[in-house]
Amino acid sequence: MTKLHGIFFTILFLLMASKSKGQSSPDLPIDVEDLITFLNDFLELENMDMFLVTSSNTTWKKNRHENQLLSAIFGKSHSIFQYDIDEMERLQAEFPIEPCPVYQSKVGSAINYTTFFMKEGQIYKRQPLFINGRHQRLLFVHLNSKELIPKMLQVLDDSILWCDEKRDLGFYHADTRLLFLVNDEEEMKIIYSHNNIQRHAKVSVMLYIPLNRKYIIYNYNFFKEESYPILAWSKDHKLSHTKDIYNELKDFNSYEFKVGTNLYSHHMLATKLTKEEGYTKTNKYKDYWGYEYSIIEEASKQFNFNFKIINPADGQWGKINEKTGKWTGVVGDVIYNTIDIAISAIFQTFSRRMALDGTVHFSDDYLVIVAPNAKKFPQYLALINPFTPVVWLCMALFIFICSAAFYIIANLEQRITGFELKDWAVLKNAFWYVYGTYIGESITRDTKSKNAFAVRCVVAVWLYYSFILLSAYGGELKAFLTNPRYTSPIETVKGVVDSGLPWGMVLYGEDEERIMAETTDPYLKRLWEEKRVMKYIPVIDLNPVMEEKMIKIDWKSGLEPIIFVRYSTSGGNPLVHKAPTPILMNNYCGWAFYPHNRWRETFDKFLQNTKEAGLVNHWIKRTWYKMKDDFNNEKQVKKRDFEVVTAPLTIVDLQGLFYLSILALCMDSIIFIMEILFKKNLWNIQ
Repeated sequence: MTKLHGIFFTILFLLMASKSKGQSSPDLPIDVEDLITFLNDFLELENMDMFLVTSSNTTWKKNRHENQLLSAIFGKSHSIFQYDIDEMERLQAEFPIEPCPVYQSKVGSAINYTTFFMKEGQIYKRQPLFINGRHQRLLFVHLNSKELIPKMLQVLDDSILWCDEKRDLGFYHADTRLLFLVNDEEEMKIIYSHNNIQRHAKVSVMLYIPLNRKYIIYNYNFFKEESYPILAWSKDHKLSHTKDIYNELKDFNSYEFKVGTNLYSHHMLATKLTKEEGYTKTNKYKDYWGYEYSIIEEASKQFNFNFKIINPADGQWGKINEKTGKWTGVVGDVIYNTIDIAISAIFQTFSRRMALDGTVHFSDDYLVIVAPNAKKFPQYLALINPFTPVVWLCMALFIFICSAAFYIIANLEQRITGFELKDWAVLKNAFWYVYGTYIGESITRDTKSKNAFAVRCVVAVWLYYSFILLSAYGGELKAFLTNPRYTSPIETVKGVVDSGLPWGMVLYGEDEERIMAETTDPYLKRLWEEKRVMKYIPVIDLNPVMEEKMIKIDWKSGLEPIIFVRYSTSGGNPLVHKAPTPILMNNYCGWAFYPHNRWRETFDKFLQNTKEAGLVNHWIKRTWYKMKDDFNNEKQVKKRDFEVVTAPLTIVDLQGLFYLSILALCMDSIIFIMEILFKKNLWNIQ
């Protein structure tokens, strides 16, 4: 078990001895002025702090406050912290054994190491061993004896916390700059033969050449397993970038990475192997393609590496097994160093980032509902759809109100002027006039309103009102006849639960499943408890959804290409409805690396550049169209008919008009029969 160290406090050490100007020292045969210049330049590059740790018997340890080197550096805006290697070893020994934090496994029965449970939302922070400094720090190491080098490396190794649910590299944190000053090449070999040093991305070794007053700076090539010089520094050389000290990794020297993946949607696709072709649990497919395959293929060309694809034996993406406390799936493979890289829709969740080294994201994904398309409202409702019920009610009231207004005004004006206004002075005539003008009938030419100015004013206002209302109705009616209305689509958890349809889910082992299982929300709880667990297949089957038999809940990146390829018309209109918003939170897809590696920064820059250049979207679209071509080329596929955008109105479009005509004829027939019966009774009475 590891010793307790600061999780975010990666310490930079300076183990060196010094000499006064003009003097020499047996433990530090270097030029002090040049060293001061070099260190000041280096610290200014990224505004770093230093921690000074020295051997107990060095010259500067005996004269700490008079040391010229320290005085010069203290004058700058950098913090200096001083220790010696014996002091560090003592501090390490004083800390108790550090237990492993547990977030998800709940300290299962099979966990046999010391743990403590972290509550949800609680952030684990390791107790710092040293004083806090800036985020980026320099470790500059000079030992006056090569026998002390293994001791120093062991101190660094003891800072690592290596648990199933939490990996912390301690002094090997990615923001630590390691710089060793050695006396000879033999010391450099001891340093670079150490496994953790080889895996750290920012490690350099300095060798002083007294004859030329130069420092030769060496880096280590992980892929060639050898050190090489990167810079010959003298006081006339001004450092401009940390790349002058730590070489940027650009050539992987044909190194073969083990890449773990599952097939999923447009991320990764392939052809399944047969037993005769060598099918095993970790070698299931051949002829890989997909947009993430295009990304890693381009990276392999740019950085000169090869890769071999390995499939997780359990076929999962990865979660914590609550009994064993171990990771499963492709995530577990990369955490336990079975593979180097995990790709294909690897969500950068909090629990995973605690245990692995994740890249920047290049796409997003979330759990979403896919349901049958919204249904059309019956076309006979097109006659009443242009207005809301409130508008229809107001229109009906206005007919009676305006009929009464015409009747009253006409009778009053008829008495005043003595001019007969029978078209409005009789109530039934006024009502018929209002109704006729309401539907656009031009009956004003047959009316006589000479000298009836009040009636004419009311008529003018009423005709203008009728014209506006009729124009609005006519425009809306055309729209509803040509573009029918649809019911509201199912887009929410409540809509799924209340739909009356069953719903299915594929369990991938993501955090969303745990959240739904533990939720107290009534709709989300019912969604989880009443789900149908579907078997995972690389291509999601949406036929039951299209046939309005089921609702499915799956991931956006799995649904979008399948809908585009298999469940859309030739015109591109989807045959199922995908909700535009997630059920829970958004997730970000990237790649995952073994926690201690030296190439994640290189891949980060590559992925960011390809994303900003639009190449990721280009590869996604290219994959979609290839999927569509393959689907259309299958013999058993019946291509969907092209949807006609414009077409003549059919009987279905005008059914409302026919229904209204039939209704009117029925009413006329009833009235006619009633009139006959009324007249017959009247004749009998007479």
